[in-house]
Amino acid sequence: MDDHIAEYRRGLMALPDVTRTIALYEDVWVPYAKWNIIRNAVETVLRMPPKNQALCLLISGVSGMGKSAMVDRLNRHYGLKIGVSNPCMVSMELKADVDFKKFKKQLFSTLTAGMRLSDNNMTDELMLGAVRALNIRAIGIDEINNLTLATRSDVSRSLVHLKTLGGSPFHLSVIALGSDRAENALASEKSLLRRFDIFTLDRWVENAEFRSWLAGYQATLPLRNPSNLTAENEIQFILECTKGNTDGIVKLIQRAAAWSIVEGAEAVNLEMLKLGWATMPPVLK
Repeated sequence: MDDHIAEYRRGLMALPDVTRTIALYEDVWVPYAKWNIIRNAVETVLRMPPKNQALCLLISGVSGMGKSAMVDRLNRHYGLKIGVSNPCMVSMELKADVDFKKFKKQLFSTLTAGMRLSDNNMTDELMLGAVRALNIRAIGIDEINNLTLATRSDVSRSLVHLKTLGGSPFHLSVIALGSDRAENALASEKSLLRRFDIFTLDRWVENAEFRSWLAGYQATLPLRNPSNLTAENEIQFILECTKGNTDGIVKLIQRAAAWSIVEGAEAVNLEMLKLGWATMPPVLK
């Protein structure tokens, strides 16, 4: 029986070992408490009536804590969909070479569903028409910390522009995501920063939320036997090796699971975790 595997992943068990091994490296999404809080906050700002100062959200954390995956999930739930009139968000990723001119162009293109015009034709009227027609209520900006790479003048102008979008007539909420330097990127415009509710993606520690997330993740593993990632020794090893970094944890478990197929254990245990930490498993033929 495959009851220990999430239903949507059970079909993988009918595939050859090599295919199951490859499937272990697929990106999967496992909800957790902080995600549920953030998703609820996003849904709230999307459904709020227009406000003189739109409520904004800042989601920050060190690299590897799952911010990019979170942007993808938010877009799946609340992104612009053809033929659907629900309040929605659009998203962009801020490039490292951003200056005010490029930032303004990228914002315009994102808020008009890809419209690219010359500087003289990028009018607020066109952008407002698109925002209203598409029922856009929020814009997600990933890697907001890249603003700190621009000149002080460009940073100031970019933040003032964001502040303008949050007021009348746009009433757009900004959902900013970035590294642990993200708050610094907004700090120079204090009247804008005050509009942000801040959510920090902390490194994992041993607690109920982490155990719940581990249990959810191990249910995605197409292995013949149940794993027990929430056992004390396994949790301690995982946290010691990865320092609680989500990306590191996922890679460790994926390698351990692949080793378990190679070794015939078909479950992730402490021995497999040690193999996964030491080296990449061989490719099955």
